[in-house]
Amino acid sequence: MPDFSYTARDASGQKVSGVVVAVNEGEAAASLSARELFPLQLSTDQPRTTTRVPRVRTQMVATMYGQLAALLRSGVPLLRSIRVLRDQTSHAGLALILDDVHDQLEDGRSLADSMSKYDRAFGELAISVIRAGEEGGFLEQALDRVALFTEQQDDLKSRVMGAIDNLPIYVPG
Repeated sequence: MPDFSYTARDASGQKVSGVVVAVNEGEAAASLSARELFPLQLSTDQPRTTTRVPRVRTQMVATMYGQLAALLRSGVPLLRSIRVLRDQTSHAGLALILDDVHDQLEDGRSLADSMSKYDRAFGELAISVIRAGEEGGFLEQALDRVALFTEQQDDLKSRVMGAIDNLPIYVPG
């Protein structure tokens, strides 16, 4: 189990720092809450490893979120839904990611924890919303919102890039 360094406030408002041993960040936060500490910062002492995979287009990830929400809403179990999406995708990088997420889910990790290994593909905000949806029991709605937000973000990005491309170039002269 990893060690998590924390900075927290106690009931009197004083800052407290230390180390707690837990399976994941959620358990570490729960352990601090049980000791009546409000965590301000929580980080693992282990170096964060990111897996390099081919770039996955934002629109493709947004579609995957929406499809996953639809499958779950239809009553398909999470593991089977991930497997279906993995088998359906034509993008080799996304298939590789979903295969690893599937394996981690089989090992008992949460969806958000499994996806956090690929934060460049999924995004930290999306992972946080999915974590909240899992813990709050509204995963389908969280996935729908993440899909919508990701599509809007991609649309805005393409508009900004298009506007930048059309700017006249000023050459002092």
